[in-house]
Amino acid sequence: AGGQSIERVAAASAAARRLLQRLDELRPTDCSLDAAAAIDAVRDGYTEEKGRVVLHVVSDFRRRDWLDAEDRPRPDVVAALKRFTERGEVRLVDVGWNPVQNLGVVDLRPEDRAVVAGVPAVFVATVKNFGPDPVAVRSVTFAFGDRVQPAVPVEGTLQPRQTVEVKAEYTFRAAGPAVVEARLLTDALPGDDVRRRTVEVRTSMRFLLVDGEPEAEDFRGETDFLAAALAPPGKVESGVEVEVVSEHAFAGRELTDYDGVFLCNVYRVPEESVARLEEFVKAGGGLVFFLGDQVDPQIYNTSFFGRGDEAGEKLLPLLLRDVEGSTETYLHPATPSPDHPVTRFLRGMNQIVFRTIAVSRYVKGELAGRGDGRVLLSYSDEGGSPMIAEKSFGDGRILLFTTAADLEWSNFPQSMLYLAMLQETARYVVRPDAGASTLVAGAPIAIRYDPNVMGSAVAIVPPPELGGAPVSISPMKENPDSPVLVYRYDRTQVAGVYAARMRTREGEDMERPSAVNVDATEGDVERAATERVRDAVPGARIERAADEGSQDTDDSDRTEFWRTLVYALLAMAALETLLAWRFGHHTAKPVAPEGKQVFVR
Repeated sequence: AGGQSIERVAAASAAARRLLQRLDELRPTDCSLDAAAAIDAVRDGYTEEKGRVVLHVVSDFRRRDWLDAEDRPRPDVVAALKRFTERGEVRLVDVGWNPVQNLGVVDLRPEDRAVVAGVPAVFVATVKNFGPDPVAVRSVTFAFGDRVQPAVPVEGTLQPRQTVEVKAEYTFRAAGPAVVEARLLTDALPGDDVRRRTVEVRTSMRFLLVDGEPEAEDFRGETDFLAAALAPPGKVESGVEVEVVSEHAFAGRELTDYDGVFLCNVYRVPEESVARLEEFVKAGGGLVFFLGDQVDPQIYNTSFFGRGDEAGEKLLPLLLRDVEGSTETYLHPATPSPDHPVTRFLRGMNQIVFRTIAVSRYVKGELAGRGDGRVLLSYSDEGGSPMIAEKSFGDGRILLFTTAADLEWSNFPQSMLYLAMLQETARYVVRPDAGASTLVAGAPIAIRYDPNVMGSAVAIVPPPELGGAPVSISPMKENPDSPVLVYRYDRTQVAGVYAARMRTREGEDMERPSAVNVDATEGDVERAATERVRDAVPGARIERAADEGSQDTDDSDRTEFWRTLVYALLAMAALETLLAWRFGHHTAKPVAPEGKQVFVR
């Protein structure tokens, strides 16, 4: 029996060397921990083993991984640990340390829904202080493609758990996919110090203007001022293209080629066109109503607001009432919503500017029904009648101007505010960028395209950290009835830019990047109370690997710490085997079946 136990100790030492060699070969991923899945995977790997199993769970026990939103042990993790206690013992090896100071970039987005070549675009990076103490952010560095911009300084101190938005402006000169990056100075936890996203830079934003009262003479038609405000002539590009059609031509118009539709003093829209508009807006398209003398409020309410149980759930933000006002009295804009993109530019503006706008007639509207309408700008009458209202509908946005787009009901089109407000309106309602995306590490990259347009060869070029060698991927049918193919790439465990290389049928090479980031909450270093996890699992034990205050954040020291920890745990397992032999030998009792030590980091 003694010889057998010595052989077991020797075997354990050899296993320790092999395990340490394997640990040296492993590299951590940027994926979030799924503790329950990891524990179940280890358990499934030892279902055929006999005897007692000891599970060592080596963790820093961050709160986000082990406790739920109500600060209770996560039920899935507790259930996985309890399944292990059916055949052995659970030891929670706490290698965590007190929270360190950590800043992270938790979001990066364009301020507008579309990025257009030749037009300045503003990007917003959100920085969060995950650490326990106030800290100065100092600066954020933005990169657009391969162009790194000067660092944007950030003033002030960020309190614990607080965020700050940092903005940078950039003008893309060419259309196509591009990568935007925001980066902080590296701190103790560098994984969340950078965030990337892809954007699809467009050649323009396209809007369809439906003119309910066209005229041959310049600036006499319903949409003439509107077209000039959206796409003004001159050297300064607005990034907007407009196409004007009559309400009769609109009936059969295909909308998928446009980013938004303006209905200007249109008398009636056929039911089939209303249904197409609803689908268009629901899918992300924009819709803007301008009213006028041809609009019948009752017809509009039936077509666009809804009746009975549907009241407020269709396209109109307001329930329309009667036409108000006269040519003898005038109203002015008042009380703009200060937090809305369309009216934000009016903040702090002198009221004298508002009084230069004279509105003689408008359609009175009110918030009603079950819709989510919101008033952005009111008139100066006693009741504060709405001038501009908005609502969301699916992925799309809708604005309603209760006066006309031409000079028939007001001098608004001649105001200095008209051009600015219509430019803001276009950027607010425009169809969102379909190419803008950011993925979390571990999420698959899906590439969809029509094989009638593209060639069949697609390769993914991973980040340099993964070698950067192209990997060919094969397509699969998304739908048996559709020619569209889907290419999926699942090996995105490391954050960075993954470039898909493909070629069109005409032989043109294309490259489409995908940005993969760590989960925005990964930087949260708040620790869970390991006692709470232990108490939820009967029989579980807690072991402290080292004094928490002595942990060093240097990577090289941490590697040596892990090696020392694994040696200590394996030596403990070998010692248990040796002691079992010794006491069993002296008492002449049979040796129990060999136990199994399992480690999960």
